Amino acid sequence: LMRNEFDSASRLAEYEASVLQIHGTGDRVIPLRHGQRLFESIPSQRKQFITVPGLGHNTPLSDDVMSQMRTFVDQN
Repeated sequence: LMRNEFDSASRLAEYEASVLQIHGTGDRVIPLRHGQRLFESIPSQRKQFITVPGLGHNTPLSDDVMSQMRTFVDQN
């Protein structure tokens, strides 16, 4: 599908700042396991992974997820 690959893992290999990653179980573009693997490779200690049941790749975020985002930003 993509001709140009973006090697996120190598770009984040030394990233130490805050990271919030949100991934839906319904994402048919990027499988959840790929998102989890990328998250685990990030060395930052200030990171959070939010799994959203049923959320697709371009599905709007719910108010609950937006609230979780605000909390993360406020704390980091």
